[in-house]
Amino acid sequence: MRRTILWAVAAGVALLCVPLLYSIGALYGVETLVWDPLSSTFTYQERPGGFAAIVTTMVMCAALLSFSLTGISVAVVRLVRGRLRTSRSTASPRA
Repeated sequence: MRRTILWAVAAGVALLCVPLLYSIGALYGVETLVWDPLSSTFTYQERPGGFAAIVTTMVMCAALLSFSLTGISVAVVRLVRGRLRTSRSTASPRA
């Protein structure tokens, strides 16, 4: 039962980390408006490696999401198997 709870908690934490990781990657990778004093206008400036940061965080989010779905599946299967074992052991044998 402990492992089932451990799988469920790990899957839940991974699922909660997906939007956090996505936000961190987007904050770094998105272009920002910067005031250009020479032309007296705002221009977009990209940070170095911004596109790579966005792609990397997308891949990491996909990996976390697949781990989360796998963890939830494992926890559900372990829970159902455990319940089946207990119901079989408490059932009366046929005469």
